[in-house]
Amino acid sequence: MRIWKITERRIRYVYLSLLLMLVLFCIGSELYPYQRYGFDSGSLYELSQGWVRLLPDGREEPLRLPCRVPEDSRIVIERQLPEEAFMRGGNWIYLHSLHQDITATISGREIYRHVFQDDSLFGKGMAPGVWLRFPLPPGAAGERIRITLERSGRFVDESLGRIYYGEESAILAEIFRDNAAQLFTGILLLLLGIGTLLEHLFFHRMKSYALGFYLFFAGLWILSQSEARQFLFHNIILIRNLEFLSLLLLPVPGLLAVNEIEGSAFRKETLRLSAFLLLLELLTFGLYLFTPVDFMDLYPLIMLGLLLAAGFALFGFFRMYRRERQPFRAILGSIVAHLALITAGLLEILFLKLFGARYQGWIMVVGTVSFGLQLLLSNIRNYNRINEEKKLLEMREKTKSEFLSSMSHEMRTPINAILGMNELILRESAEDRIRSFAMDIHTAGQSLLTIVNEILEYTRLESGQNRSIEKPFCFGELLHDVITVIRIRAGQKELRFEAEIAEGLPLELLGNSFWLREIMMNLLDNAVKYTEKGAVHLTADCASEMEARLRLPFLDGRQEILRIRVQDTGIGIGREKQEAIFQRFTRDSESWNSYIQGTGLGLAITKQYVQNLGGRIELQSEPGIGSTFTAYIPMKLCSEERIGSYAAYSLRLEESRTSGMLDFTAREARILAADDNVLNLRLMRELLRPTGAELDTESSGEGALERLRAEHYDLVFLDDLMQGQRGTDILRTIRKEDIRARGGGPLPVVVFTANVMPGARENYLAQGFDAYLEKPANRDMIVRLLRELLPAALLRPMETAGETEADLAEGEEAVLDLAVGRKYCMGDEEVYREILGLFLDSYEERTGALLAAVEKADWDGYELQAHSLKTNALTVGAMQFSTEARELELAAKKCRVEAEREQAVRYILSRNQRLLVLYRGVTREIRGYLSAAESAPPEGEETRS
Repeated sequence: MRIWKITERRIRYVYLSLLLMLVLFCIGSELYPYQRYGFDSGSLYELSQGWVRLLPDGREEPLRLPCRVPEDSRIVIERQLPEEAFMRGGNWIYLHSLHQDITATISGREIYRHVFQDDSLFGKGMAPGVWLRFPLPPGAAGERIRITLERSGRFVDESLGRIYYGEESAILAEIFRDNAAQLFTGILLLLLGIGTLLEHLFFHRMKSYALGFYLFFAGLWILSQSEARQFLFHNIILIRNLEFLSLLLLPVPGLLAVNEIEGSAFRKETLRLSAFLLLLELLTFGLYLFTPVDFMDLYPLIMLGLLLAAGFALFGFFRMYRRERQPFRAILGSIVAHLALITAGLLEILFLKLFGARYQGWIMVVGTVSFGLQLLLSNIRNYNRINEEKKLLEMREKTKSEFLSSMSHEMRTPINAILGMNELILRESAEDRIRSFAMDIHTAGQSLLTIVNEILEYTRLESGQNRSIEKPFCFGELLHDVITVIRIRAGQKELRFEAEIAEGLPLELLGNSFWLREIMMNLLDNAVKYTEKGAVHLTADCASEMEARLRLPFLDGRQEILRIRVQDTGIGIGREKQEAIFQRFTRDSESWNSYIQGTGLGLAITKQYVQNLGGRIELQSEPGIGSTFTAYIPMKLCSEERIGSYAAYSLRLEESRTSGMLDFTAREARILAADDNVLNLRLMRELLRPTGAELDTESSGEGALERLRAEHYDLVFLDDLMQGQRGTDILRTIRKEDIRARGGGPLPVVVFTANVMPGARENYLAQGFDAYLEKPANRDMIVRLLRELLPAALLRPMETAGETEADLAEGEEAVLDLAVGRKYCMGDEEVYREILGLFLDSYEERTGALLAAVEKADWDGYELQAHSLKTNALTVGAMQFSTEARELELAAKKCRVEAEREQAVRYILSRNQRLLVLYRGVTREIRGYLSAAESAPPEGEETRS
């Protein structure tokens, strides 16, 4: 037997059934004739019959209310009051009048007088309908009452409406019952209008401010039309002004709301008609304010505006029908509502002329309500449709992001192997042809790695996974690293790079250093990329308090606002493209710069980083002149220490980093590496080879565990995502079985992985790994880890200076970039060889000049020599040598400043020997190249670009 399944849909049907039963129960209870305790009809009388009009000649004329009263006339009516007296609340007379002076008498005794005073500032002569009420004296039941009405304003041919006699509470209940539909509709539209406006202001989902205004004014107008209006609005002048103004303001919002339903298909025509209607409204309002014209005289003008708006919308529907049938069917309900509004408007004008003010507003209420509700339903349908499309797009976007993230992650492992092996080729090969190919592989591989990293980073940002991780970091080091990289890239394009670093910048900050680094790198790299000649200028300082408050008004006063400004003299960006430049996959696609490669994600990621850090980014640019990007980034201070002079700080930092070179061997160390990718294991072996460490490798987790149980090691590298047991599983086994290092202490384990998702490092370290090494890795990363994790007894310093120089020379074999050198010679091989010969010929002279300058402490002369070497080395393609010469040139310049001279001299003395070694290595490589070129037959010569 199948059990009935409970679903949300079935529960919804049950509740709808219960709601229907509740409605039927309420209707039946109201109709059933049992005893009532509410305000029923037994407590009042509607005195619509039994009246007689006393004519001036003494004759009596039967009268039925409501009745017409001609303009500028006096009318006297009379009848006998009912015999019944309602003692619970006293007897009252409620009389609906339209701008008359009224006098009431019983048996010749005056009991009530009302004189209408028109003391409003504008709209004089307008006749609002009001309820006049007065109590009857005791014993008035059964007596004859006479009421005299005298003309006070204009347009009062419908001036005498209903008259009630009875208890006041019962009369009020009857008035509200008669106007319940109007009151309910008006309040409903009013609330819907307010809700729609609030939704537009704060949530921006339906985005229909015009519909909100239309519903609000329609509800206000219907409420001001109701006979119960004076019980809602105490001020009678307010009532008549609301009636006029709310109806006056209806056409334009209605027209704009219809334009939204039509999908802005006729936006230009709609705006033109809206402008005309606004002028018509201003004219009508002006007449109302400054002339004695009353509302009923201006009523046709207002109706004309409504009819024009509805007619134009209907005409737009017709044009849409002619264009395409499918959207037309979707808005068929709106067309019917427009026809209802137009019909109601025409009938309203017709009834106003035929019957006066008796039916004023009622017909238009029906048309306006049907129109407004249909607009609301259309907007809800549009919102639901857009929401469904949005969900579908989000699902597709999520699928795309997951695919890109997965592919990017998987691509990092083979890229690691390609770049690593290629680095070994560059270091080991002495053949120019092979080295040229390897340099091309290096350039293409780095470009591919950049693209993969950008895609991976973008998918993180899109999925919300890239959360800001605040950590203390040295802002000075971050600046130095960024400037060093960009200076080299600018030098490769012969661009002038200038860095202006304020002395008041904080040295240490608390925040996301990765995001800050990427912001600066992306902006500077973009500037270099799109600048062919001129300069790139970086300015880093702290924004003033006033500027910070202006740019970031919700700033926490305890934060420092970094201002990063990047200026270039590049191609510039047109004003019309400046907003789009921060969108994803957007690049300046002019044909003349189409050679520039990239994903178009750099600036989109940069803007997202800036916003995630609570900052903002601004752009000023002109085509052909250049661009200026300015980022304002709030950061928390770790200490009050400042960078001070950046040049001096940079020198100190470089000096402290000289220990980062490979100045030790680890021949007695035993290391185990486990990875299921054979290329990664081979790369690890080659990266460790200069250290002399003994390396064992395993391609599975199980094999690594067997090795660890059988032998002792000093350090272990584990890939996490291996077939079989993962790296984290092996780590748990190592800790559980207490597998120790050779020296008896805990075995250091490093995770070697391509997982660079946010929080990956922290997660691995929390699981017990001693260090985290991401792919692709290089020798510097490996050297740093060996120095940190291996016992000091296993690290032996280099034995002689000759060994250090040999290592430097070996590392320099890859620095002569033949492709760059030929580029400076316009691809002419003959010219390039001639320049190489000149560079070689000046070696002895330049070396002697450098040594002499150092010996004599002639730092001006040293600066001149370093400057020449920097330029000459760049011309032949010796990029690393050129960078070293440039740094020493800057140090020599600082020798002129008394406060910085000591540190600058110390820096020159510590780095001069390295410069000479690099110089000797470059000249040795040039000799080899020129010898090979001379011995090769001309017809067999190969030229590479």
